[in-house]
Amino acid sequence: MLYKVFITILFFFSCLVTKAFNSDSLSLKLKGEILIETDEPSICDIYLYRGNDLIDSIKSSAAGIFEIDVKLGYNYTIEISKPGFYSKRFCINAEVDDINTNFPNFEFICEMFLRNNEIEYTILDFPVTIIQVNKKKGEFEYSKSYTKHINKKRKSLNQEMSQNFEF
Repeated sequence: MLYKVFITILFFFSCLVTKAFNSDSLSLKLKGEILIETDEPSICDIYLYRGNDLIDSIKSSAAGIFEIDVKLGYNYTIEISKPGFYSKRFCINAEVDDINTNFPNFEFICEMFLRNNEIEYTILDFPVTIIQVNKKKGEFEYSKSYTKHINKKRKSLNQEMSQNFEF
């Protein structure tokens, strides 16, 4: 009988210890696909920053596919770069009320554009979007207001580009 009580207590404490070690390790999986406007492979460097600290770097596949996990409870920036192309940045606000919540994967597409030194592209130095949790839906999504603002500025830039390259 004492053996059964000991096993039960041991099992209970092992569950608590497992929960304690895993409680702050939940993460959000980001799945990206990179599209480029040339026929060369879409291999890009992906850098993950927390604040100003580089915490991870990976390469996408030749098809431009990558996955990266971000630990809940922090803010991140993902930078995608490829020589000869403009880098893109995505901000992720992974500060959530309950870091023990399981969120669905967040999937996105990133278009990369060839660098052109004749056009002023400073708008591309800003993150293209902010990804944050929608508490009502219980999932991560783009910040509609920020993304709308940046897209408006990028459309203006696209018009400038097309005017400069008319034949």
